[in-house]
Amino acid sequence: MDNSNGYEIRRRQDTKVFIDGGEMVLRYFTTDKILFSASTLAPGQSSGWDPGHAGAHEIGYCAEGQIVLQFGEGAEREFVQLDAGDAVKIDEGVPHLVFNPGPDQARMTWSIAPSLGRPQFADVEEA
Repeated sequence: MDNSNGYEIRRRQDTKVFIDGGEMVLRYFTTDKILFSASTLAPGQSSGWDPGHAGAHEIGYCAEGQIVLQFGEGAEREFVQLDAGDAVKIDEGVPHLVFNPGPDQARMTWSIAPSLGRPQFADVEEA
């Protein structure tokens, strides 16, 4: 819902929904300045491989459960765990994957600024 006072409300039922690996993503806002989404991962599930976002930083916030982020591949891999309340800033162009090692569902929010992300974010079809 747009407002002439300079803000916009997006209800969950009005989000764009898509699946990225085992991650269900709700895309709330995509503008030329920022992208904001929320995602859910069931126990044992992982996201698709994210090649990173050239020219943009990404912030991930673990709102519920726990996640493990994999940065890089092969011998260069690094793993970082986030618990509920933790956040990560991912520099531009850094590839990563998200995995839920815990016994409970994990919920995260993601922001990319400026919104120069991979094509799926801009061209996704509703599920």
